[in-house]
Amino acid sequence: MGKRRNSKKEAEKPSAFDPQNVSQEYHELFAQELKDYDYESGIKDGGDSFVAKVPETDCMNIYLRARKGDVPAAVDQYVKAEFFFKQQRCSTILEEDPNEHVYAATCPHWNNGFGKNGEPIYWERTGVIDTKRLLTVLCPKDLIRRHVRQQELALQRMRPGVEKQIIICDLKGLSMWPHNAAMKVFRETIRIDQAYYPERLKVLYMINAPWIFRPIWAMVRPWLDPVTKDKFHILGGGYIDTLLEHIEADQIPEEFGGTLTDKNIPELVPLTPEQEEAAIQRVKDIKNGKRKTEFEGLEYDGDAEPGNESSTPPDLTSPPDAPEAEQTPPAEEQGFMAKLTTWL
Repeated sequence: MGKRRNSKKEAEKPSAFDPQNVSQEYHELFAQELKDYDYESGIKDGGDSFVAKVPETDCMNIYLRARKGDVPAAVDQYVKAEFFFKQQRCSTILEEDPNEHVYAATCPHWNNGFGKNGEPIYWERTGVIDTKRLLTVLCPKDLIRRHVRQQELALQRMRPGVEKQIIICDLKGLSMWPHNAAMKVFRETIRIDQAYYPERLKVLYMINAPWIFRPIWAMVRPWLDPVTKDKFHILGGGYIDTLLEHIEADQIPEEFGGTLTDKNIPELVPLTPEQEEAAIQRVKDIKNGKRKTEFEGLEYDGDAEPGNESSTPPDLTSPPDAPEAEQTPPAEEQGFMAKLTTWL
């Protein structure tokens, strides 16, 4: 965290923090803390030439709520987030993605609809994504950059007064343990969200969760802070009533139990042989150091191993919001399930 110069403000104890009604006192303390921020200590690798502007009070509130009223921590998180946005050139990130055709062929997704309080909704058929193939046509930095782009798109779709989004991942079709490199990418996206996009998630539903998702969730769960963890809901096939708690039926596609009939998640558009060959060669060249990705500067350690950083092994027996009983694996598959759990 960036160091601060001593000031009269530091000696004053602010009033009790109310996340629902952040007082002007906290906004003034935030502005003063930002003015006194030590960029040389707080920001590495280029931070000496970077100065974050004083944000609007709505933005201050997001970071103050994320840090539970701890002003120095809120300012430190805000500054580092702004520096990250500058590094990633987020001001232009919504311009055309040069890999758009690859995502259209591998990752069925859709930005459509709004929650009952105006939250933009993101839909994804996560279960049909072949992560092993995905990482032959895209490199990890592509996927992380795409995630940052999606977060920026969600922010753009937020109406005035709306600060959060709803995410729905359909796990139908998930039939294998994810590729190890894909899990590394997923962990990095979680880190990015918690560090640079705090307080932006209303709820995330994972629907049609099969039995194979239990050990996957056991691995992912320790990566989440407690507040974010409570926003994840793992559901089986009987999910529609839960979705309707936050989304009107006319905002849910018919294929997911709603009444929206004229729009659905787009179908995959296969790559041509030439496109596939070019994408595979690009990834090989990046891995071999013959070329760089189009997006440099992402804080991604491709050699970092995902996993629980604490010494306590994850509990594989009772994940919260466990899928329905019908998702229990058949007897002949339970031996394989036992093997999976021993690998974690």
